[in-house]
Amino acid sequence: MIQKIRNNPYVVAMYVRLKEERLFKIDYFSMTLQLIVQSLIYFLFFSSFLHSASVDWREVVIYYVSINFIFISVEEAMYFAYELMTDIKDGIVSLFETKPVSYVKYRYFQKTGKTIFVLAINIVFMGILRYIIFKEIFILDLMLVLVSSFIGFSILFFIQGIIGCFTRYFIDITRFRDVIYMVLLVFGGKVLPISMMPKTLANMIEYTPIPYIFNTPAEIFVGHYSISTIGIQLVWAIVLGLFFNTLYKAWIKENVENFS
Repeated sequence: MIQKIRNNPYVVAMYVRLKEERLFKIDYFSMTLQLIVQSLIYFLFFSSFLHSASVDWREVVIYYVSINFIFISVEEAMYFAYELMTDIKDGIVSLFETKPVSYVKYRYFQKTGKTIFVLAINIVFMGILRYIIFKEIFILDLMLVLVSSFIGFSILFFIQGIIGCFTRYFIDITRFRDVIYMVLLVFGGKVLPISMMPKTLANMIEYTPIPYIFNTPAEIFVGHYSISTIGIQLVWAIVLGLFFNTLYKAWIKENVENFS
């Protein structure tokens, strides 16, 4: 049984991706050090200048710290649109059609390996920083952040996959991808928490998958969440996954030979 799992192509994809990451461990640690320095800057800035009865500066610090850690944890999914485009043009997707291995599942599990590994490490850093600032730490909250961040990674992966499907119509989809990337950052809580945006704008954003990638896990870490929010996040992941799978089968598999 164990040997069968180890020989599973999707498990192998996860293992190989993790093995490759060891070559870039210096880059990862330097990025983590950068986030720690950013956290210190947030702490010094907001603790000195943010004095409001309605806003707790500690929550603002924790929010920005957590959303940056979450961002680098799930960013592996951001590259899928470009990879799908190049794999179509290079004939790699066509090659997968001749094998008993799903291209989409292979890419998903490949990226899942690194994401889970980075998330697990970053959750520890986030927990330490929360304890330093709030003098408290809740294991349940950290576990929910881990689950929510992984669902956010899945949503981002499927959005990028949908963008990649437009390779059928465009020679290069990178500019389209970059526009979507900026929308996700600006309206997804990376620049400004959605709770601090104008109410009308925030309500409009809530009806899209945008806040459920970065903002929802960060809000959970701060302590502002409900089980229903995670449920909505999961529904978005399922809907986008089904939509991407439909596009992939209808637009890519039938037309991939045009790019091979």
